[in-house]
Amino acid sequence: MIVLLNQLKTRMDDLLLGEVFEDPTNPSGSIPMVKIGSLDPKRSGQQNDEDFPFVIIRPRTGISAMKELNIVLQVIAGIWTSGDILSGFTSIDRMLEILLNLQAPRAYTPYSMASPVSWYLGDKADGNQPHPYYYLTIDLPFKRAPQAKTRR
Repeated sequence: MIVLLNQLKTRMDDLLLGEVFEDPTNPSGSIPMVKIGSLDPKRSGQQNDEDFPFVIIRPRTGISAMKELNIVLQVIAGIWTSGDILSGFTSIDRMLEILLNLQAPRAYTPYSMASPVSWYLGDKADGNQPHPYYYLTIDLPFKRAPQAKTRR
């Protein structure tokens, strides 16, 4: 699975190259950092908003069957805005449009992306966004054909 996570990280880095979002610590903005697993732990004195903008890729669920392996990877993105609520929604929508391009191409050898790809903005239960922070989550389903067992 680490091969798939690394492939997705590389693809996201490519998609986000040159895409600058507001950054509370840099007036010029920043390209979102892409991390596998989680954000780095906070150090003493570090502000909570120092991680924005960001994208995290992590394994969410999986099912292993005799015929294939099914995995859902979760992509979580966060942005910050100095503007109003409309500005925040506009920025997170832009991030969503960029990240949905992960679907083309769908091959991530030895995995292939399945359908449908689902996503939601803000809190899953009610969609709330804690202004000035905006979040999105994308669930990416993948399948892998079983690998032949090797004899030792």
